Amino acid sequence: MSEIVALARLLITRSRTALTLAIAYMLVIHISAALFSVGVFSDGDVGGQLALKRTATMIVVMFSLPLLGITFALFDFSERADVSGGATGYLPWLLRMPVKTWKLAAVPLGLKTLWTLAICGAIAMTARFFGTPLERWFMPAIGIATLFVLACVITWHPFRWSYTRAFLIGILFVPAYAWLIVSVSFAFADKRSDLPSDTTSIAAAWIVGLSAYTALTLLALRAVRLARFHVAGRISESAGWLATADPLPSVGADATSEASFLRPARVSPIAALVRFEASKFAGTGAKIIVAGWLLIVLFFSLFSYAGTDSLVFLVVALLFPGIFMNEWKNYGLQQRFLPNTLAVAPIATTTLVWTQQLIATAIWFASLLGVPIVFAIWSFNGASAPLIRAWQRAIGPQFETPDADWKLTLVAAVIGVLLVLRQTTWNIAAQSTESKRFVYWTIAAKFAVAFFAFSWFLYQFLRFPDWEAWTLWAWQCIAQLPTLLPWLAIVKGILVVTATTMLYRSGLTRRRTVVGLLVGYLVCTFATAAVVWQWMPSDRVLLWHCLTAAAVLMPYSRIVLAPLCLAHSRHA
Repeated sequence: MSEIVALARLLITRSRTALTLAIAYMLVIHISAALFSVGVFSDGDVGGQLALKRTATMIVVMFSLPLLGITFALFDFSERADVSGGATGYLPWLLRMPVKTWKLAAVPLGLKTLWTLAICGAIAMTARFFGTPLERWFMPAIGIATLFVLACVITWHPFRWSYTRAFLIGILFVPAYAWLIVSVSFAFADKRSDLPSDTTSIAAAWIVGLSAYTALTLLALRAVRLARFHVAGRISESAGWLATADPLPSVGADATSEASFLRPARVSPIAALVRFEASKFAGTGAKIIVAGWLLIVLFFSLFSYAGTDSLVFLVVALLFPGIFMNEWKNYGLQQRFLPNTLAVAPIATTTLVWTQQLIATAIWFASLLGVPIVFAIWSFNGASAPLIRAWQRAIGPQFETPDADWKLTLVAAVIGVLLVLRQTTWNIAAQSTESKRFVYWTIAAKFAVAFFAFSWFLYQFLRFPDWEAWTLWAWQCIAQLPTLLPWLAIVKGILVVTATTMLYRSGLTRRRTVVGLLVGYLVCTFATAAVVWQWMPSDRVLLWHCLTAAAVLMPYSRIVLAPLCLAHSRHA
């Protein structure tokens, strides 16, 4: 077997689960799009079909973005990269194998590029099937693949200083994002678009794109060559930026120092864990993320006109600092969810995992705090006036209460808080298993449910000729929701009883803690339901509707079962 084939098989094996899910997801996207086109575009009504086809093409592109996003992790010989360290992210045992350097670099880059070409080619075929072929797709695919090559360069290259990699990620994020936007835009560039589409501009784009791809590929080859001789990231050949690292500090401690005879401070396990996690935020990576959060808030605060799309983009943009900060906290300074220091520490498993859930939730809320801050600035300078008027026009005709729009805004905020709690607690519970396959399959299951729900919603939306007809249908569907609440409550009750029983029988915590969790869940459910019911501007919404919905949305099982997930990986 040739070395290239062996490396390719190893890469596919390492990404087998994620690759299988990605291929199935891609097939579902394009088959659903084909069936949708047959059902909607063949009814003989030619009016507005071109706009619908273009909309369907953009939806296919949007649903394909996760496939491009996971390419950073597919076909890669990297472990979880320590962004705060200088060592290479390439697998050390492969660097010691008698395999040529160019093969170690070319095989991962080649598979990533082929995967990107497959995704973009599938989008182009589906767009042609719709009758709206893309102007070009190969060059945008190469432009997108260039970003994956850049990621490999940063991951594989060893650095002298510890935080060089984190600094480069922060510096290159904005140019890389702009490169992505330009690459995707070139697929739709024509005479009617703002982008230049003449022959000279397209030729220049080809030259720039291929030159960037080639240059970064050569840098990736150089990064692997350096990593083979300097796996720990300490380069001693030159005196430049990648020069000899400073000597490592002495490992041995002065056992006879006066501090070693002092009595240990009496600190509770929770306070010690919080202090330990807070120490991670003093690194350069965390400071870069905070600076990015400030830039996002400042950027959106400068808007003089804010519509619905501006608010949606603001929320989506502020999700990323929370995601990056949690990833930095969990994996930026160690390779595992639970460091060996904590894994062998005499601290209860419940204390470890529940503290992690609490910190992760606090990080997400701190990141999303930018939404009310920016909205307050918009309200002060008048930029939010169009958004408020649009919200009032959508809500006012449905309710007789004059302040219905503000009450529903508060209800939506409560629902958003519950959804954030559900997501953060589930993330920690899933990551604590230390099982990538479990995380992948649970993400795939949740994504599949969301995909089919959104696809059904989108299909219904495109069936109606105008916004008013769709709005009428939407309110009719909302009126039918109370018929589903009892069934959802039954399922939730079964999950609550099962999770409580499993935690009690596991012996990981005391009986009064289990009872306290159950009582706390009931109290939070009743309190949330009472508050939401008071804010509801409609007499048709009854108290039991709010109580059942709050019971379903309130996270409980993922909190109660999290200690069992961590105990399985901690004592395996």
